[in-house]
Amino acid sequence: MSLKSDSFGSSSEDYSGIFQENNQFLQKRNSSLLAEIDTITNASEHISFVKNIIDKHSVSSQRKQNLFEQLNSIEKRTNDATLYLAVVGEFSSGKSTFINGLLRQRLLKSARVATTASATYITYGKAFSVSVTFSDNRCIQATESDNSSLYRAISQLKTDLPKQPSLKELIELLTADQDIANWVKCIDISLPEERLKSGLSIIDTPGIGAGADYTDNHASVTQTAIEESADAAIVLIPSSAPMSDTLISFLKTTASHFLHRCIFVITAMDDQEEEDRENIVNFVKRKLKDKLGLVNPIVLESAAITMLAIAKIPSSKQYTWFYWQHQFLELETILLREMIRQRNVIISERLVCLLQSIFVELNKDIEEKQKKLAKEEKYLQANSVTAIEEVLGQLFKQGLEKISHQGNTCKSHASSKKIKFHSDIKVKINEVIDQAGWSIIHNYDDTVEPKIRAAAEAEGQNFVQNVNQDIEKLKTCCEEVSLEFRKQFERNYQNLKALGLNITVPSLNVSSLSISSIRFTSPKLFIEQVNQEDNKRAGWGAAIGAAAGFMVLGPLGAAAGAALGGLTGYGSGNDLDTCRQGVRNRVMNDVDEYVDKYLSKVQSTIDSFVNNAGADLEKVMQAHLLEYRAVVNKMVTEHQQKRSQLSWEIRETNSDSTELSRRQQILETLQSKLLHV
Repeated sequence: MSLKSDSFGSSSEDYSGIFQENNQFLQKRNSSLLAEIDTITNASEHISFVKNIIDKHSVSSQRKQNLFEQLNSIEKRTNDATLYLAVVGEFSSGKSTFINGLLRQRLLKSARVATTASATYITYGKAFSVSVTFSDNRCIQATESDNSSLYRAISQLKTDLPKQPSLKELIELLTADQDIANWVKCIDISLPEERLKSGLSIIDTPGIGAGADYTDNHASVTQTAIEESADAAIVLIPSSAPMSDTLISFLKTTASHFLHRCIFVITAMDDQEEEDRENIVNFVKRKLKDKLGLVNPIVLESAAITMLAIAKIPSSKQYTWFYWQHQFLELETILLREMIRQRNVIISERLVCLLQSIFVELNKDIEEKQKKLAKEEKYLQANSVTAIEEVLGQLFKQGLEKISHQGNTCKSHASSKKIKFHSDIKVKINEVIDQAGWSIIHNYDDTVEPKIRAAAEAEGQNFVQNVNQDIEKLKTCCEEVSLEFRKQFERNYQNLKALGLNITVPSLNVSSLSISSIRFTSPKLFIEQVNQEDNKRAGWGAAIGAAAGFMVLGPLGAAAGAALGGLTGYGSGNDLDTCRQGVRNRVMNDVDEYVDKYLSKVQSTIDSFVNNAGADLEKVMQAHLLEYRAVVNKMVTEHQQKRSQLSWEIRETNSDSTELSRRQQILETLQSKLLHV
C-alpha cells in the first residue's frame, strides 16, 4: 500500500510551498545547531572532565558502565541534529488523528480504548519499514515486502489475524489492539515522508488517564519519552473536555520539569462553534496559569482531520474546512519554528540535567574516596614506620630507665632496712653479752662469740629476706621490660617478630652474702689484754701473800699466802661490768663496720645487676639491628612512598571535589538562565 501524501484539492500547491519553506529553514538552522549547543553547555569539556575523574578514581566497573552510558547518551544527543517531537495527551484527545495530520496520511489507527503501552517513534526512511521491540527484548524488523517474521510474532499473541495483512495493518494491530500492544516495548517506524526528511521525528506516547489497570505504566513511559528523547512536547487538549483534573495532575507531576517547553494544542476545534472557541482558549490559558504556574504559554487551535483525505467534506464544515487547513499549516510553522528556536536550549537543558545528575553521582564517589583516604591517612599516621635505630634506642632508654629506677628503689629500701637490721643485731648481741657473765672473759672464743655470730646471722637472714622482696620486684620489673619491649617492637613493625629478651635477676641470700664472714677481732684483743693484766696482778698478789705467810707461818704459810694473794690480785683489777662494756663496745664497732659492708655488698649487687641488665638490653638491641635493619629500612621507604602517594591522592581528590563544586555552580547558573530563554 502506498503511503504518499494525499492532496488537498486546489490549494495543495500552496500548502506544499509553505512546508517546503519550513524544511529549508530547518535544514539551514541545523547546520550551526551542534556548535551552539556545545557553546551553551560546554558539554565536550564537561564530558572530558567526567571521563578523567572516572579513570583517575578507579570507579567500580558497574558504576563506570553506568556513568559511561549516561555520557554516551549526552554525546549521542549532542551529535544528533534530529528534532524529536513528543505528542502527549489523554486517551481520546485526538493523538492518532493529530499525528496522521502531520504525516498527511492515516498511519495510526484510532482505538476505542487505551491501548498503546509503548512509545512509537516515526522517523524518515528511504523505505517504509518498522522495528518492534517486544517486552522479552526480541527485536523484529519488517518491510512492506517482507513482514512474515513480525506476523508470526504477533500471531503468538493473537490468533484471529487477517490473512496476509499489510505492514500498515500490522502497525495498527501493534498500536491499537490491546491483546498485542500490551506486549510491545518500543516501535520504530521509518517512513519515506518528505515532511520528516529534514530531520523531524514524531514520538507517539501512550494515552494517559485511561483508568484501566493495564495502563498504570503509561505515565512513566510518557515521562521517559519526554525526558530522554523529546526536544519539545505537544500536549493535546480535547476541545470537548479541556484541562481535566487527570491531565493537570499528570502535567504537574510527571511532566513538571518540561512544562515550560511544552506547546499546548486544543484539538477538534472544528467541532466547536466560532463564538465558543475563544472562551475555550482563554479557559485553557487560565488553567495553565492557575494550576501549573505557566505565564504566556503557547496555546494553538487545531482540526487535524482536515489534513487527511476524506470521501466527502461534511456539509456543516464546508465553509470552514479550508480555514482549518490553513490553521493547521500555520500550526506546523509555529511548531517547527518554535522547536528550532528552542531546540538548542532544550537540548542544553537536558544536557545540563544529565551532567548535574552525573556530577551528583561523582560527588558521592569523591566523598566516599575522601572518607577512605582520610581513614588511610589516619591509619598510616597511627602505624607510621620509624627507623629501627630510633625505635630500639627509645626502647633501650625506656627499659634501662625503668630497671635503673627499680634498682634505685631497691637500694633505697635496703638502706632503710639496714637501720632496723643494725638495731636488731645490737639488741641480740647485748642480750648475749649480758647473759655471758665472766664467761665473756674466761671462755669468749668457745661460748660467747659463737652466740654473737649466731645472733648476727639470724638478723642477717631477716635482712636478706626483706631485701629479696624488693629483688623480686626488680625481677618483675625486668619481665615487664621484656614484655613491653616485645609489644612495642611488634607494634612498630607489625610484620616482624621480636627476638627473645631474657634478663636474669639473681636472688640475694645468706650464702651469697653470708654473715659468717664477720670477724670480731677487737673484742678478742681486749679480752687478751684484760687477761694479761689480771695475770700480772695475780703474780704480784701471790708473791706478797707468800712473803706474808712465810713471816707468820713459815714455809707452809708462804704457800697458803701465795694462793690467797694470787686470787686476790687476779680479781682486783677489773670488775665484770667494765669487761662487758669493753667487749660490747668493740663488738658493736665490728658490727657497725660489718653492717655497712653488708649494705654496700647488697647495693653493689643491685648495681651490678642493673649494669648487666643494661648489657643484656644492649645485646638485644644489636641483635635486632643485625636481624631487621635491612627489612625495616625497606618498610620505612615503602611507608614514606605510601604517605607520599596518599598525600598526592588527597590533594588530587580535594582538587577534583573543588572543581566539581565549581562546575555544579556553573551548571546551576546556566540552568537558571536557560529557564528564562
